[in-house]
Amino acid sequence: MKFKAMFSIVLLLLLLIIPVCRGQGLGFPDGIEARSYCEAVINHVEKGRIEEAFVLLGSQWPFPVAELEQVREQAEKNQVFVEERFGQPCGYRLVKEEVVSDVCLRYTYVIKYEKHLVRWQFVFYKAKDRWQLNSFKWDDSIEALFGQ
Repeated sequence: MKFKAMFSIVLLLLLLIIPVCRGQGLGFPDGIEARSYCEAVINHVEKGRIEEAFVLLGSQWPFPVAELEQVREQAEKNQVFVEERFGQPCGYRLVKEEVVSDVCLRYTYVIKYEKHLVRWQFVFYKAKDRWQLNSFKWDDSIEALFGQ
């Protein structure tokens, strides 16, 4: 228990320090690197390593990092629910890549479980010359994969 508390403190410090150290170096020069970043995050989530996924998310988060702490806690709670309800993970895959006129980029992934899936979306914004993480979300809506 003491180790977990210490690990959480170190994680929180990393989430606060990494973006400050990186400063204007946030973002990716192209969609390929942005996609690789998303794959790394999804790989951690699929393996149940939520804290590691949020360290990666925090390293590219351009907004106040404190916003991520509540989201991380919710993701950890959801992970327990997902495995109890949907079963064990069976892999992940990119299911959609969308570009809006060299301004926005969205990657949609699904993490497949034995009985259902969880959809993760990452949105990047390109103001100048780099794709910066702008938002991310997850849900279990299979229907949303088919569009409207």
